[in-house]
Amino acid sequence: IRIGILCILIGITACNTSKPSETKLPEIDEYVLEMLETHNIPGVAIAVISHDSIVHKAHYGEIDIETGESVNENTVFKTFSLTKTFVAVSVLILVEEGKLSFTDKLSSHFNDLPADWSNVTIANVLSHSSGIPNISRKLIKEFSDDSISDTDFVKMLYKDKMEFTTGADWSYN
Repeated sequence: IRIGILCILIGITACNTSKPSETKLPEIDEYVLEMLETHNIPGVAIAVISHDSIVHKAHYGEIDIETGESVNENTVFKTFSLTKTFVAVSVLILVEEGKLSFTDKLSSHFNDLPADWSNVTIANVLSHSSGIPNISRKLIKEFSDDSISDTDFVKMLYKDKMEFTTGADWSYN
């Protein structure tokens, strides 16, 4: 959550900058380092983008505090719920462009979904009324050590029962 808030703050700061200025880039580094220390965040990678160009990118701190491994340009962070905003906006853009509809069933866009998921629409996913098993809870509870591949995790998730009938309830996931 702390990294997500930091990323959003950096994004807002970058959006409010009318033109990139090389003289302000050290201020970004200072700000990020201060936030890491203040909020006890072990590491983060940032990119400031203006007019389709990366004007500043950097990585700070450690990805693994036990080993002291540093964050680098290849570090992959688990973003969990932070991605929901990006996915929702992306879906809205695709709906606006006529490439998706809120009433589209997931099965029309994804192969090999479980039969129980056959009535789940894009609107159900965006409104948390799909009934699909809670992915985040399962990841955190059972696999916080990264001991399972994404492919194997999805296969396992497909075997889980729906939490409720699609559209009949609401559950944040």
